[in-house]
Amino acid sequence: MTDRSISEKTCSRCKSVKPVSEFHHNRTSGDGYSAQCKDCIKTYTIRYVENNKSGARRHDQPGQKLCHTCNTVKPTTGFCQNVWHKDGRSTRCKECQSKYQREQRKRYKAKNSLEAVCVREKKCYVCKLIKSADEFYPNLNKHDGLASDCKSCAKVKKQKWGRTYSRKLKLKIMGHYSNGTNQCACCGETMIEFLTIDHVHNDGAQHRKSLTMTLYAWLEKNNFPLGFQVLCMNCNFVKGKFGGCPHAKLRVA
Repeated sequence: MTDRSISEKTCSRCKSVKPVSEFHHNRTSGDGYSAQCKDCIKTYTIRYVENNKSGARRHDQPGQKLCHTCNTVKPTTGFCQNVWHKDGRSTRCKECQSKYQREQRKRYKAKNSLEAVCVREKKCYVCKLIKSADEFYPNLNKHDGLASDCKSCAKVKKQKWGRTYSRKLKLKIMGHYSNGTNQCACCGETMIEFLTIDHVHNDGAQHRKSLTMTLYAWLEKNNFPLGFQVLCMNCNFVKGKFGGCPHAKLRVA
């Protein structure tokens, strides 16, 4: 239904404020008028006809697609995947999509920063307690400019996530270097809490000093390089202290 109370509207394409008489009627929109003005629709229609008057549309050619924003024909690899479109690709190319998303985030953060000034208290969605705004981290992606959970709950969640991630990563590393057995290569210990990664060539101290991340993260990032094995804490300590584990000497004897 057409909104009779408005007399002007901003065109979504040219961003110009024009009288509502410059917009077509559209029952599906909230105010009863189309989002784009008549001039922009006419310009787009003419350009569309010119691009497709050859009979076979250029963006229907195999491996090509027309970006609806910059009006440029590009390879389909230059468009993000979108399962909601028939061809499986979005209507904007990657460059136009990135530009659009940056502008959207900029406008959204600017709007939220103004609203955040008025917020003095907020309810934490985790502990359900109403706390002052100082107890929440800033987050301009939220409508009030504050995070959903308070600092205390955020700290607990981060610690819990860190422990879960660390355990999953350790299991992944141990499984790779033990061929899926998750046991010490020397004594056969299987309790994951007792297992660790050993440098086969006894150069672990120097290697760890050069790392800017945990050893497990480094191993995963570098695609599990050679020169490492799974040992329990006892075998690893004795090997580093005395140059070898007694279990190995007993097996030889």
